[in-house]
Amino acid sequence: MNTTEKNILIADFLEIQKLKQLYCPICPTTGITLFLEKENLIFHLDWNWLIEVVEKIEILGFYFEIKRNWVKITKNKEIILVRWEDDRKKIEAVYNACVDFVNWYNENKA
Repeated sequence: MNTTEKNILIADFLEIQKLKQLYCPICPTTGITLFLEKENLIFHLDWNWLIEVVEKIEILGFYFEIKRNWVKITKNKEIILVRWEDDRKKIEAVYNACVDFVNWYNENKA
């Protein structure tokens, strides 16, 4: 699965419509907010976007723990997933854990 497919998976999880008004990190000083196609989403690059995913996971009753390049997601003390990214940035570990979680959630939701 490529980055665009992963971002679309996340957008679907967040129930983002085809077009959504989102903060644009490229133009913060202009105050302009862009309308972006799902194919141009940047969950993998921007903490402002990625935190929405983490927050939704927590709203669903899961505990999201982040330490350096390591992520653990649990529910009721049961480990759902652990993601370790050797020599990668923290955002990559969190992003990949979110993608893994969404795949797991889609397969296991009742």
